Amino acid sequence: MHCPDSSLFISARQMKEKLGETPTSSMFPIIDCRSQMDFGAERVRSAHNVNCRAKLIARKLISKRLEEVEPGLLVPFQHSEFIILYDQSTEHLCEEKMSSLPIHLVVQAAKRSQKTVYIVQGGFDAIKKECPYLIECAIPMSNSNDQLPPIPATPEPIDKENLLMSQVMPRLFVGM
Repeated sequence: MHCPDSSLFISARQMKEKLGETPTSSMFPIIDCRSQMDFGAERVRSAHNVNCRAKLIARKLISKRLEEVEPGLLVPFQHSEFIILYDQSTEHLCEEKMSSLPIHLVVQAAKRSQKTVYIVQGGFDAIKKECPYLIECAIPMSNSNDQLPPIPATPEPIDKENLLMSQVMPRLFVGM
């Protein structure tokens, strides 16, 4: 599908076809436009995170090319005319609605880099449903019954009387 701002919306299935079975960021740079926390928990294998909701990153995205904002993209950008973007669940939107979303900043920065932009319709939710083998998780699942690791016991209370403090800068201390 084509939107007036010249971004191409593709389905998770079409993304899978473009990437093949083993995605590498050198074939098509993949940009995760979600928060660092969401990206840290689970993401598409070989994706780079550009948290467009963070104010500092958003300011950079307004005027810079994407590879200037995310230096890790410099090499993948040299080998591809395309990039694939996804957020949590963006649906196909036209220009006036798209321009109000944070992902729009990443789209504009990618266009300044002279790249064709593919946005995955349905975002990460659609990719996870359609292509679960492309997802990597930060929390490894144990082999026995696929349960999360046990929660550690409550830590010992801190002995404030015998706490060692080190001054690292004037008026800034670190306790040990």
